[in-house]
Amino acid sequence: MGDNEFGALWERSTGEQMLVAMAEGRAPLPRHAVPIGLSLREVVRGRVSLRWKPAEDACNSAGQVHGGYLAMVLDDAGAMSCVTLTDRYRPMLTMSLHIDYLRPVLAGVEYVATGVVVHPGKRRMLADAEITDAQGRRVARASGSFTPNLSFNG
Repeated sequence: MGDNEFGALWERSTGEQMLVAMAEGRAPLPRHAVPIGLSLREVVRGRVSLRWKPAEDACNSAGQVHGGYLAMVLDDAGAMSCVTLTDRYRPMLTMSLHIDYLRPVLAGVEYVATGVVVHPGKRRMLADAEITDAQGRRVARASGSFTPNLSFNG
């Protein structure tokens, strides 16, 4: 998609519509998503689901995926769930993020990250996020507060 097409889509899309376009490949994902193995799986108002398959490059010296990558994925899931409620696509700025790491995460294994809005404020939204493994076990969870990035112009 060219810059003009993306700009036109951005101008007429709600946050939910833009994330659906990203999930369907009609709009680009955030720049960091593809290199870390992240893709949008499902988008509905107030909720998103992402597929994540971390690469070996994400591992720490113990051979497990570094917690910073988990934090990024949890942050994305929570923020994107908030984006679904906006009348115009705007990325979210993270105001706070509390994370609990529960199980090791391994490279080359597919995980699901889910974000759900728990407070849909206009200036400050709260969301919960979790990452689960193929057996549905929670490997990490987070709660965060987010605000729309009003300086974003597409």
